[in-house]
Amino acid sequence: FACGRGRNVTNMFNLCDWDRVDGIDISQSNIEQNKSEFSFQKSNWYCNNGIDVSELKNNEYDFIMSTIALQHIPVYDIRKSLITDLLRTLKPGGLFSFQMGYGNDLNSPLGPRSSYFENVYDAKGTNSAYDVRIQNVEDVIKDLTEIGFENIKTQIKESYSDSGHPQWIYIKAYKPK
Repeated sequence: FACGRGRNVTNMFNLCDWDRVDGIDISQSNIEQNKSEFSFQKSNWYCNNGIDVSELKNNEYDFIMSTIALQHIPVYDIRKSLITDLLRTLKPGGLFSFQMGYGNDLNSPLGPRSSYFENVYDAKGTNSAYDVRIQNVEDVIKDLTEIGFENIKTQIKESYSDSGHPQWIYIKAYKPK
């Protein structure tokens, strides 16, 4: 999810023995570039509408990964809609793995931050212009459970070189079998 210019899709082929790795992104230009540049690999490329992933089939995927993407959506209701729809696309027992900014300090040299449940419709931009941080691990676990995920695991790590996000939270959540 949020494949951008396809780097992680291509990395997945190099890391695992996958039959197919697909990518979905909100940017039509990214999707067109990926279709052209990566035409040799077994990938389908989808452009989503920014609210859901209705382009994708039910129970299609064993694994969905999103990295450095969901934190750039400053509207909780939209993130929840996307995550709920991603659950629909997972096969029973499928894994959703994602990462977001973590921490209580919502001030950053890169600009304002909001907490996980805020709906900041008037943000001046996304993609670091107004990012989201998870401040409480239990909040995201409860939210994912209510959406329908189970066996949710989290891990908090210091960022390596990101002054705007001193900590990251990595989350794994499974669709019930």
